[in-house]
Amino acid sequence: MGVLMKDNITIVFPNSSESLKQRVFRIRYQVYIDEMRLPLPVTSKGLLHDDFDSKSINLLYSKGNQDIGTMRITFLKDGNLEIMQQSPRWRHIVSTKFKDANSVCEFNRFIVKASGRGSAAASAHLMYTAFTYCTSVNAYNVLAAGKVGRLTSYYKKIFGSIIDNELVHYVLDGHSLGQYRLMYFNFGMPHSFRRCTISATYSILNYFCCNHWTLFKSLFQRGQGFKKK
Repeated sequence: MGVLMKDNITIVFPNSSESLKQRVFRIRYQVYIDEMRLPLPVTSKGLLHDDFDSKSINLLYSKGNQDIGTMRITFLKDGNLEIMQQSPRWRHIVSTKFKDANSVCEFNRFIVKASGRGSAAASAHLMYTAFTYCTSVNAYNVLAAGKVGRLTSYYKKIFGSIIDNELVHYVLDGHSLGQYRLMYFNFGMPHSFRRCTISATYSILNYFCCNHWTLFKSLFQRGQGFKKK
């Protein structure tokens, strides 16, 4: 079971079919293992997943019969977030700053295969759908670990603020992925969803907006509906 939205996005739930979840895990393997050569433990040949997938939703972007990109969203109401395992300071910030666990979520595993990076369509659709879905369930406090380096400006455009300047070595299964900062955005405030969507996508949508005016116009509209698959 999944929820199919327009623009080639499928929302994959923990109780979705194994075949649907494996499509997400296969993209992760292709990018993190085959392409980036990260030394992460693999429990299933050609698939990459972890314990957080049992309580998270994943967005899957496909075009035709090709799966191109994915993103994971974990909600604080369902237990600790992955970022809370990375630093005692980050854990304290999340635990004390946000009193309503229902309003907090984490974005991670935001990846697009090399074949989909040319037009920025996958990135734009995934990010827009993530914010739209979280708005629909009132999870308007979004946290993410932003990698320090060439992606810093990109994360700032998306999340708007660095909630903590401490540099943390992000570690998965004993392997450091580099230094990260804790990013935050509250799109429950008036006009924040619109501002975030514009700033997050402007730099990557020059081509896409010129050729897909309908999607660009939809960036200014909150509350897009979901259609059952």
